[in-house]
Amino acid sequence: MRVLIAGILAGLVLFVWGAVAHMLLPLGEMGSRAPQDEDAALAAMTASLGTKPGIYYLPYIDSVGMKDEARAAAFATKSAANPYAYVIWQPTPAGRSPLDMGPQL
Repeated sequence: MRVLIAGILAGLVLFVWGAVAHMLLPLGEMGSRAPQDEDAALAAMTASLGTKPGIYYLPYIDSVGMKDEARAAAFATKSAANPYAYVIWQPTPAGRSPLDMGPQL
């Protein structure tokens, strides 16, 4: 019985902490920035990434390319000279609002 009560209390404490951390503290927004020209960035990503959802790494090299010394060297040079990005791309399907959280749950 003590274990059950302790488990319920621990769950409540974690729930309250999660609510405080999510809604009152800026923990979820640390490091987040808005692009200087959001419309231009979205247009460029739409033109480049299209309608296929996924996780994109820029610049990119696959595991086969890492085994090829010339491609790996070119990737290292390109990576050193350019910024990098980790993009989670989820185009909005026609007729569905991105604010509809039901399908995401």
